[in-house]
Amino acid sequence: MAIKKRTPVEQRVLEEAFAHGADEPHERTTAASKPPVPAVAPQPNDAEPQSDKAVSRKLLLRFPDDDMPRLIEKLAAADGRSKHNLTLRALARGLQVLQEENG
Repeated sequence: MAIKKRTPVEQRVLEEAFAHGADEPHERTTAASKPPVPAVAPQPNDAEPQSDKAVSRKLLLRFPDDDMPRLIEKLAAADGRSKHNLTLRALARGLQVLQEENG
């Protein structure tokens, strides 16, 4: 079985639909639907450090324009990295700078 390669138009439509779905919460009206799960785990009362399971490891980003995604692709290609790895590296550096600015 062959894997179909999406055209740029199909990919863009898919990304927009995914991003649109992330913006608007959908109410489920079926009786079998589960109650909503809180996005953040409740804080423990004692001074125990939170487990890693309480921290979300997924994030959906929507760029305000096409400049950042193009720059990520360009830098990733020049650096020989994947876009994912380059984006994580850039995010880590940016967070370090913001942390230093805030003390």
